[in-house]
Amino acid sequence: MEARDQQRFQREFARKYFVRFHMSLIVAGTVGGGVLTSRLLLGAGMGSVMLRYALDVASAYLIFLLLVKLWLLHVHTGGSGGPEIDLDLEDASDVVGELKTSVVSSGGGGRGGGFSLPGLDVDGEGCLLVVLFLVLVLAVVLAGGYVIWMAPEILGEAAFYAVVGGSLAGVASRL
Repeated sequence: MEARDQQRFQREFARKYFVRFHMSLIVAGTVGGGVLTSRLLLGAGMGSVMLRYALDVASAYLIFLLLVKLWLLHVHTGGSGGPEIDLDLEDASDVVGELKTSVVSSGGGGRGGGFSLPGLDVDGEGCLLVVLFLVLVLAVVLAGGYVIWMAPEILGEAAFYAVVGGSLAGVASRL
């Protein structure tokens, strides 16, 4: 198969399925699974933030891969139990396939020049931590948005390689 066959497959696939919506669900499930894992580890008494977050990121990655696999199975069966994608190699290229932060500025004057969040007085070094946290949140939101925007290529490629891999496995088993 040529690169243009793969590109045609991905275009047709993106036309047939709501891949950005599906990727939104996958990303939401990944974030939810990561948050749940973090809460479970914290509830189990794991106090080490570094270890807990390392395990949390690893579990979120596994959850992402599992959700993509479930999505591939859903697309393969058409969501109704019957096969929708033909796994013949010849036909593979023909498949049609809260963040809400209210920042209230504090009164002027004085040395600190800080600001206050409801229930939290931030000044000096605390202000730097809040800004770093907001930059981190922005980076995560932008990364999630990028993954959702690139969903036609990401999920289209995953489906293409699932079709090709399934076809090759079928051919190899007959040898």
